[in-house]
Amino acid sequence: NIHLLDLNYAISATQQLKAYAYDMDFREAPLQSNRTLGLDYQQSGQTGALSWQWAAAIATQQEAADNPKSYRASYQNIEGQISYQSYVFGAGYEKLGSDNGVGFTTPLATLHKFQGFADKFLNTPANGVKDLQVKAGYVQPKWDLQLQYHWLDAAIGNMDYGNELNATLQYKFNPQYGLLVKAAQYDAKHYLTDTSKYWIQLLAKF
Repeated sequence: NIHLLDLNYAISATQQLKAYAYDMDFREAPLQSNRTLGLDYQQSGQTGALSWQWAAAIATQQEAADNPKSYRASYQNIEGQISYQSYVFGAGYEKLGSDNGVGFTTPLATLHKFQGFADKFLNTPANGVKDLQVKAGYVQPKWDLQLQYHWLDAAIGNMDYGNELNATLQYKFNPQYGLLVKAAQYDAKHYLTDTSKYWIQLLAKF
């Protein structure tokens, strides 16, 4: 059983605030059952040819339903991005905390999108994870190049998990068809193992 409540408020044309409460009862996977409360703020703007946006979020999570683990873990995220002509630059810091050996969990998230394409953090480690990241991109009407670098550490303690470099190149043959090439290189320090992954995809839109 999953109960979701989202409350959205437009502070202005460029500012959005969201409060949410998620109650998740996974009967077949009770260790994933949780209750999460959070706030999410977003703002965007433009100054001449320069456009920008930033967002911040906080949340707290605890066990729910038949989860045998008692914990209260926190979540924080702040990120920003600026765009000038074809260039895009951004940076962010995300922390999924931990308590009693249980990391802040996101069982309904699109996990491949976060903490690197190598998918080393699909399950939050017992000591949580901190992700400091920077990115740069160059966007043209037919193609889009994006580079992103992650410094990944434990949220509790001083363990250096590793670093990861991600690269994405997307090319549009026409409005319907395109090509996507992705690469990920995770360099392990004290968590899991070195991993390289590559993708080539043909895209079609109808």
